[in-house]
Amino acid sequence: MRLVTLLLASLVACAVAAVSLEDEAASGRSLEKRARRTGGTRVPKGVAAQRGAAAKKGAKAKKGAKAKTVGKAKTVGKAQTGVTAKTAGRAQTGVVKKGAKAGTRIKNSKKVNTGKNQQSQQNGQNQQTGQKQKGKNTQNKQNKQNKQNKGDTEDSSALPAGVRNFKPQPPSAFCRQFRNVPPAIGTQLKEGGQSCSSTPQGLIPDVRKMVSTLIVEPKFGSTIDASKDNVVRIDTINLVTGFFNLANEQYYMAPQTLDPQTGTIQGHQHITVQKLGSTTRAPDPKVFAFFKGINDAATDPGKRSLQATIPAGQLTENGLYRICSMSGTDSHQPVIMPVAQRGAQDDCIRVNVRNAR
Repeated sequence: MRLVTLLLASLVACAVAAVSLEDEAASGRSLEKRARRTGGTRVPKGVAAQRGAAAKKGAKAKKGAKAKTVGKAKTVGKAQTGVTAKTAGRAQTGVVKKGAKAGTRIKNSKKVNTGKNQQSQQNGQNQQTGQKQKGKNTQNKQNKQNKQNKGDTEDSSALPAGVRNFKPQPPSAFCRQFRNVPPAIGTQLKEGGQSCSSTPQGLIPDVRKMVSTLIVEPKFGSTIDASKDNVVRIDTINLVTGFFNLANEQYYMAPQTLDPQTGTIQGHQHITVQKLGSTTRAPDPKVFAFFKGINDAATDPGKRSLQATIPAGQLTENGLYRICSMSGTDSHQPVIMPVAQRGAQDDCIRVNVRNAR
């Protein structure tokens, strides 16, 4: 009997244990299902709290990152909006039909802008050209006025043989010795001052081609009437006349040149008249009563005769005067002869003047 009771008790205990195990298994299956639904495993409360805080912090950070990204997107959006607005502004310049594509509008605006840019460039070039032309006209007027004030004409002859321009030469070895003396640059220093010319002497003629001049009219020792025009006529040989450059800008800027066919000097003549205060003392060369450069080429058959006219009233004092010729090259320097012992290239006479006022 006692054995039976123990056996029954064991069976009951086994049944209870089986039920407990079944309940635990059911609970485990329930937890597993819940974990599957939530996408994770069940964690203790402490750990869950920590993870929750971290998750909340991560969510905030993620939200901030999203906000920053949104901000950047907003900025980009503004930039894109600006580009769009700029494109739209350009597009409005073009004439576009309704319903046309945006690409067509932009293409038309580019054409319009290109046309405007070309027109602007052309206008700018025209304006610059106009300013340059205006400046040249002003300079030409100023040069003309300066020459008129100095009593010179604007005329100059054709270039002599071998001369291509009338620019100053580089300083010669001789001129470089005198550092305090400025180089000659084609102007006449009428107010005083030294200069050094680096222009070569140029071509020297054959001894059979030396220049010689004689004053034919008026006659030596004659009396002339200052109240009338008086013609001075000269005869010159071995000088191809009609060659001269601008005396106020190109003085001494070219070497002496020779005519390629005849071998004679290319140049021109002058007439100068001075009143003599004495027959024993040389006059001051800075003082003269009349001066004339004869730039015309001789046209007589022998191409020797030239003349200049002293206008009535030009000579303002009665008395003894000296009339001289002055032979010059194209660039106005005195002619250079091949030998020292020779007859003079120029002539002078003396005349008496009356009826001066």
